[in-house]
Amino acid sequence: MWQKNFYTGEELERMKSDAEKRVREMRERTQKISTEGSSKGNSEKKQNAAVKEESKKQVVIGSSSGIAQGLQGLLKNLAIDEEKLVVVLLILVLMREKADSKLILALVWILI
Repeated sequence: MWQKNFYTGEELERMKSDAEKRVREMRERTQKISTEGSSKGNSEKKQNAAVKEESKKQVVIGSSSGIAQGLQGLLKNLAIDEEKLVVVLLILVLMREKADSKLILALVWILI
């Protein structure tokens, strides 16, 4: 049968002090980890931000000059208007996603 466990006042105080001690230890460990992580994280964040900023500059420079002019020249040479280009891009995306072949063929028919 079920029996009640009665603890003495001394045992309760000892369990309470042990629990408080464990809580203090866990808080100290958490603070130590968070301060170590934040100091490492800040330097890593700064490095990552610098790398991202540099790559953005390179992408903007490359896209604004070379890629845009190349696409404009290609469209003029192939005589593809904007609507047909959208359909072609949609076909490419659908093919990459392995969409229904009937849908892709219908879009190709629209281009003809």
